[in-house]
Amino acid sequence: MDTEKNFEELAKRYSNMIYYHINKLNIRQNQDEYYQIGLIALWDASKTYDNSKGTFSTYLYSCLRGRLLTALNKQIKYQNDEELLEYEEMAITEDPMNEVIFEQMIYSYCDVLTPMQQKWLISYCFDHKTPLEIAASEQVTVASVKSWRRETIKKLRAYYELKT
Repeated sequence: MDTEKNFEELAKRYSNMIYYHINKLNIRQNQDEYYQIGLIALWDASKTYDNSKGTFSTYLYSCLRGRLLTALNKQIKYQNDEELLEYEEMAITEDPMNEVIFEQMIYSYCDVLTPMQQKWLISYCFDHKTPLEIAASEQVTVASVKSWRRETIKKLRAYYELKT
């Protein structure tokens, strides 16, 4: 109970610093969520602080900024992945013409991919195979297939960014 009281005092004392970082990073949406992340960073900093290495506020400053940047980067990555999924879903509908366009789009991406990456993309998009199924059909490990997937997505993102 004493720890809770101490943390409440810390939270009151450093809430302005949390809001400072939220504003400094131009976080306009989900500010309450980011404030909670800041409180968690404050809690962690209070547990890991070593007073022989400097002041607590300096340590907290870097902890808060790092934790908020990490959360912000995760959110941006999640949004990018969601946008990519929405784009793919728009391309795949019941309209046969869209299926042809989707096939042409996938095959046009194959030009920038290695043969293994092409196998993953085609198996995933057209045959709807899981990494386990692709690994079994290609007689490789699941880790290899996941590596193909990871590298394919990197290349396609870079390719897409160049085109836009």
